[in-house]
Amino acid sequence: METTESEPAPELSAEEEMALIRDITAAAEAHAKEGDIFFLITNRWWQSWIDYVIHDLAGVPSNGYHHEFGSNTPRRPGAIDNTNLLDDMASEVSDMQIELHDTLVEGRDYILLPQQVWEKLHSWYGGGPTLPRKAINTGLSQTDLAIEVYPLRLQLLLMPKGEQAVVRISKRVTVDVLCKKACEVFDLVPDEVCIWDYYGRTKHALMDNLEKTLDDANIQMDQDRFSLKSPLMQMVVWMVRA
Repeated sequence: METTESEPAPELSAEEEMALIRDITAAAEAHAKEGDIFFLITNRWWQSWIDYVIHDLAGVPSNGYHHEFGSNTPRRPGAIDNTNLLDDMASEVSDMQIELHDTLVEGRDYILLPQQVWEKLHSWYGGGPTLPRKAINTGLSQTDLAIEVYPLRLQLLLMPKGEQAVVRISKRVTVDVLCKKACEVFDLVPDEVCIWDYYGRTKHALMDNLEKTLDDANIQMDQDRFSLKSPLMQMVVWMVRA
């Protein structure tokens, strides 16, 4: 998999890098809103960058231990490499370009960066792949935000033809958006299809309220539902005039 997406920019000092990232982060967090894009970056690379900038500023390693002359001085990190976050086998099964490992934990495996921070780091170091995720509203307040690292993973079944496809889609989109996505995947006309929640291998409910979000319709990924590699929720796209 190709991970180098741009040529790194000329180097700044560690102090300049940290000051810019600090200021950009503060500004982005102060104005965060629904729909903003955040980017996953592997914690392994992030920690190497933190070690580099903190060591350079303090003159001592960030873990507090003193090393012999230059022996363990952190070097400037190389290109960003997010490949350890990817599940290549799941991507092959689902026919989607990039799938994350389904057991990743924020803070342990990855860090979420505001778009402006990612773009600045990426302009300095290059690398990838780029892993964007949207901020969604999780409550009544506009400030109740969460980053949807794992959008719903839905298996679409086209009946009566029996064709199948797997898609990733936000739980905050409406049934209408899902219907249009399904029509795009299967090359159908929206007026000629209806969507059923196919829970437990049977038609569970007709999703006829097009304005309802998938979250409000209680469409969730769950271990008790069908799974290829990571949890799946199955939906039936029924051709009314097939």
